[in-house]
Amino acid sequence: MLKVTGGTYVEDCYVPEWHQLYGSGTRAAIAASSLCDVVELHTLVGPDRQKDFTALCDSFGIQHHATPAPETLAFQYFHGLSTPTVWPLIHTLKPRPPLNVEGDAVLRFGMLEGDARVTANRAVYDPQSVFDPRPFHENGSSAKELAVVLNRAEARRLIGDVDPAQLVDGILALMSAELVILKQGADGALLATRSGVREHVPAYETQAVFPIGSGDVFSAAFAAQWAGRGKDPLEAAQFASLAAAYYCSTKFLPLPTSADAIRSALPQLAEVPPPRRAGKRRCYLAGPFFNLGQRWVIEEAKSALEGQGLNVFSPLHDVGHGQAQVVVPADLEALDTVDIVFGVVDGLDPGTLFEIGYARSKGIPVVAFVEQEDGESLKLLMGTDCAIERDFTTAIYRTNWIARRS
Repeated sequence: MLKVTGGTYVEDCYVPEWHQLYGSGTRAAIAASSLCDVVELHTLVGPDRQKDFTALCDSFGIQHHATPAPETLAFQYFHGLSTPTVWPLIHTLKPRPPLNVEGDAVLRFGMLEGDARVTANRAVYDPQSVFDPRPFHENGSSAKELAVVLNRAEARRLIGDVDPAQLVDGILALMSAELVILKQGADGALLATRSGVREHVPAYETQAVFPIGSGDVFSAAFAAQWAGRGKDPLEAAQFASLAAAYYCSTKFLPLPTSADAIRSALPQLAEVPPPRRAGKRRCYLAGPFFNLGQRWVIEEAKSALEGQGLNVFSPLHDVGHGQAQVVVPADLEALDTVDIVFGVVDGLDPGTLFEIGYARSKGIPVVAFVEQEDGESLKLLMGTDCAIERDFTTAIYRTNWIARRS
C-alpha cells in the first residue's frame, strides 16, 4: 500500500485548454494507482467539489479520506509555463489542523491550505513550494527512511545559491534524509544518498510538453517504486523520469506499469543530451512588438526562455524602437553571436521573417512558434529545417534542447 497526502485543487489552463480536478495529492494517487495494489489518499476538499472528488477516486479504485475545507482551491494558468493565480487568495487562507497519516509507505506533498504530519517506515517528501519550502520534520513528521524530491529553486531557497553537489549535501543534512533527488530541468536529476552515492538521472525530450503536474507524477512514480515496492532508488528515479516524460507527452494517467511499456508507447522518446560546452546558450528572440498582444507574447517568451537557463537577446528590450540605421545593425550584430533563434511567426511580420532567414543563412538553428499560419506560408521555414512548433510551452522546451547541442 502507498498512502498519499497532498492537495486537491481545481486546475484551469487556457492555452492549451485544460480543466481538471487534480492537485498534487489527487494527481499522484491516480498516477500511482496502476503501480501499487492499494493507494490511499488523504487530502482536503471543499463541499463544492466533494461529489466530483469521490467519483474521481472511485473510478481509479483509490481509497480516499477527504477532510472538509471551506472550499476547494483553484489554480488558473494562462499557458503551461505561466505563474498561476490561486483562488481564494493565499493570504486569506486560515491555518487548519494538520492531517495525521501513518503507514509503511507514505508520499507527502506540501500544501497551501493545510499540512500533513506523517509517520512512516519509508516516506517520500516533495515540499511543493518555491517560496517557502519547509523541512520534513518541522511539523512533527517522522520516517525511518526519508527520501526528499525537490527542484533546484526549492533547494536553493532552503540551502542557498550554491552548486548542485552542495545543495544535495545540504538537503541530506537539513532533512536527516537517506536520499535526495534534485530535479534540474533539462539537466535531469541528481540522486544523492547519505552513504555517498551520486548518480545522474536523465531527462527526456518529448514530442509535446505539458508541464502542469509533471513534478507530482515524478514523485508519485518514485514513491510507488521505492517506498511502495522496495525498488533500488536509482531504478525508481529512472522510472520516475520516464513517467514524467510520459505524462508531459500524453497527459494520460494512470501510468504504464513498466519502463518498457512507456518506451513502447513513446518510441521517439530520447534522453536530453548533455550540453556540448559549458556556459549559457544565447538565444535571439525574434517577433513583432507593435501592439499590446504582440508585446505580451514577447514578454512571456523572454521570461520562459530565461526560465530554461538561456541568455536571451530581445530587440525590444536590448535595442528598442528607433531608426533603421541604428536598430538594424545592432540586431544583426546580435544575430551573429547567438546559438539559436526563437521566432514568433504568427502574422508573418517581415522583420521577423528576415531575422529567421538571416539566421538560417548563417547556419543558426531556428524554432518557429506558430499557431495560425498554414503550410504554404511556412514553406520557406519548413524547407530550411526550422523546427516549427504550434504549442508555446513545447516551443520553449524545444529551443533549450536544440541549443544544448550547439
